[in-house]
Amino acid sequence: MQDIMKQTAQMWKYKTVSSSFEVHTEYDNQYAVLPGCKVIGARARGKKHKHDGSNCDDWFEIGFVNDWTVAAVADGAGSKKLSRIGAKVASQSAVTYIVNTLTEFKDYRQELIADLKKPVNSSEYTKVCSYLANILQNSFNVAKRAIEQKKSDCANDPKCSENLNRDVQLNDFSTTLLLTLVIPLSPENIIITVQIGDGAVVALNTKADYKDAVRVLTNADDKSKFAGETEFILSENVLKSNELMSKTKVYRGNSDIVMLMTDGVADDYFPYTEGAKRLYLDLLANVIFNNRKRNSDVSISGVIPRPMAYPWVNDPDVKISLQYTSNICNALGKPLSYLWENRGILSYYTRYVSTNNVKDKGERLLMWLDNYVERGSFDDRTLVILQLNTEE
Repeated sequence: MQDIMKQTAQMWKYKTVSSSFEVHTEYDNQYAVLPGCKVIGARARGKKHKHDGSNCDDWFEIGFVNDWTVAAVADGAGSKKLSRIGAKVASQSAVTYIVNTLTEFKDYRQELIADLKKPVNSSEYTKVCSYLANILQNSFNVAKRAIEQKKSDCANDPKCSENLNRDVQLNDFSTTLLLTLVIPLSPENIIITVQIGDGAVVALNTKADYKDAVRVLTNADDKSKFAGETEFILSENVLKSNELMSKTKVYRGNSDIVMLMTDGVADDYFPYTEGAKRLYLDLLANVIFNNRKRNSDVSISGVIPRPMAYPWVNDPDVKISLQYTSNICNALGKPLSYLWENRGILSYYTRYVSTNNVKDKGERLLMWLDNYVERGSFDDRTLVILQLNTEE
């Protein structure tokens, strides 16, 4: 199988973006220490887009109010030529609205926190959660209006019609949008998500036992799994109040990591209850996270496989070595649960991965995101990680 993967990897070609209208950067990454968490985020232009010279359609955006953190990821519709702009505009306008709205209520902050610490079945807790969820839900309508304004601006720009070879239409900007608000309560956290379209949001408690470590906060629609389609924020009726409520999740727990991802990553780690743990261990094995655990059984390290090296699509002469926890489990003859409980094993072999040579965590994540190989995976990839309650 690995030989087939290597041969397939060499078939991908690299072309610069042929469009000359509002071209996305090929990559973006961010590492920031915010008051409430640490953020590691990156997006990478997918292999298919590199192969045919088209734009990256993903976007992510981060905002914060004191120690409350807002994150957005968006994936523009691949069949729409201006969807990358829709993803950018939707993410930026939604996060800006949420940050500005929360800032306006700073005088009531302590009262809100006090109510959020009350029992989850209390009326005070429920009222505040509904209020905060409503802010996120309203931001989708703000995002839609921002896209409508952008469409109007583009309609008056000759370069836009030249790029399309026709008049611009609103659905040219179609995009998914996932929004998350994280509120630290110490030791617990409140996590509120609203999602339209595919992709995933998961929360992990890395200190918990394997079976209890993941809370799936995603609401991906069945269309994306069975018909190759998904909903977009410009789709008919998706922004109605009852629809947005059905796409909202509220969770309070001891999770210390929240991950938002577009389908380019989410599909590779589906189903999420198991996949999110494998994703975390893959990130740990490639030093995106620091491994603070150590395993005393040095003898077992001898059966851990060396990292796999595949040619970089941008330059086939460059090979990127990455570690895959699925390979480690196969070599050990152990399930993923064993590696979760004995993750200190990974520390023996992280020295051989290419990401170990990169200092900035955002750039490390980008290198891994741009180069990990999964069969049938060639879409744009975006992953935003919020590290909570951590001294790392």
